[in-house]
Amino acid sequence: MYTIHGADCDHYPGDQIMSLLRSHGQFRVTGLYLAHAPGAIVAGDVPNVSYADYVLGWLDAIPAVGFSTALYCSQLVTDWAWRHTKIVWSFHIPAGTEHQKYDPDDLPHGIVDPGCVATQFRQNITLNGIPLSLIADSGGFDLNLRRIPDPSSLAVVEHFLVS
Repeated sequence: MYTIHGADCDHYPGDQIMSLLRSHGQFRVTGLYLAHAPGAIVAGDVPNVSYADYVLGWLDAIPAVGFSTALYCSQLVTDWAWRHTKIVWSFHIPAGTEHQKYDPDDLPHGIVDPGCVATQFRQNITLNGIPLSLIADSGGFDLNLRRIPDPSSLAVVEHFLVS
């Protein structure tokens, strides 16, 4: 089992996040997936201009601190994302599925969006008999499917991209 840690930052260039990643040896990360902000899409398939500028600023800053770029975004903007980075983790969450409760032995099916290393297909759910830990997001668990064994490993991701 792989654990992928995320960090949310609501401003560019995310100096606190960069300092944290550089200063803590326990982070074994080669890529940084920048999450998509609410309200960042207009016209259905592209981020609005201010958010696009924010994303492009992050993508310019990440290599300078020793990480590879990757984006976590809606399936609606994956074409735009691929124009700026080769590693994309999408979210494609069906309407009305947030905060649902599932049996861990009978989870809903999902798909990995074409060309993506992984896709989140449920958000803020609960699992019968499995309490949320104190370090988990208090909203609930998220379910993701991955196309590759470890989306946090640049070597694994690059192998996927060339095969």
